[in-house]
Amino acid sequence: MRTLLLASALFARLFGLAAVPAPVPPASVPYSAFCMTEWLFATPCAEISFTLVRQIQAFSSLIGCDECQYKLVSATPPSIKANHTSPDGLQAENITFTLSPMMTGGCRVSGQSTSLGFTSLLDNGLNYCNLYNLLSGLFASLAAVPAPVPPAPVPYHAFCRTLWLFATPCAAVNATIVQQILAFSPEYELVSAILSSVKANHTSPDGLQAESITLSFRPTIMPGGCRVSAQSTSLAFTTLLDGGVNYCNLYNLLSASGLNSSPGFMEMTSEWACLGYGLATCKA
Repeated sequence: MRTLLLASALFARLFGLAAVPAPVPPASVPYSAFCMTEWLFATPCAEISFTLVRQIQAFSSLIGCDECQYKLVSATPPSIKANHTSPDGLQAENITFTLSPMMTGGCRVSGQSTSLGFTSLLDNGLNYCNLYNLLSGLFASLAAVPAPVPPAPVPYHAFCRTLWLFATPCAAVNATIVQQILAFSPEYELVSAILSSVKANHTSPDGLQAESITLSFRPTIMPGGCRVSAQSTSLAFTTLLDGGVNYCNLYNLLSASGLNSSPGFMEMTSEWACLGYGLATCKA
């Protein structure tokens, strides 16, 4: 009888525990996968814009392939926006091109493709291919018109573009960067500072080199996070390989302020977006 009572009590205890569902572990932080790239052309922006728009429209009439399902959203001289949908309709991405004339008569195109659904940051190259497929068609169109041979090596403005992710609100990141720019004066000079953007100039100690710096701040999908798009551009005509000067202009602000050690920090750049990245000596 005693054994029966103990068994009944144990069964009741187990039944009571079963009635309380186990806590669901927190889901992994959702991100929107994306790809940012930079293209340089020795062709005027008007021609590049026209060809890109024509290529998007040509791809929109195709079905059943990865190059299909492009849809033109808007097209102005400095900007083109489009959407892309996968053949199975399960994936969709926003595409943006920003066109900037170069003083050489060429064109700099900043391309970005961003997944609309929550995905991991690793998208198996989907967003890159959205841009590259259009670029392949663009080259095919431009190849019919040979570019004139320049009489001398074409001078460029060296530049570096990088992306920083923080698990810190943008207001705090913004304030820290502004304080560091002021602390680095007179080598760094603050030009303007608002919640969404900070602009500054940098001059080398010998006064022979000068660069403009722009940082744009945007909250991430993850609450309390911040995405910072940073760019440093040489003001004088130089070759694209600057020995890492422009990258170091940005990295020195990070390291001196301690932001590169802040929670959730991640840097995303490459030799294509920041051509002196591999030569920079400021990052050991």
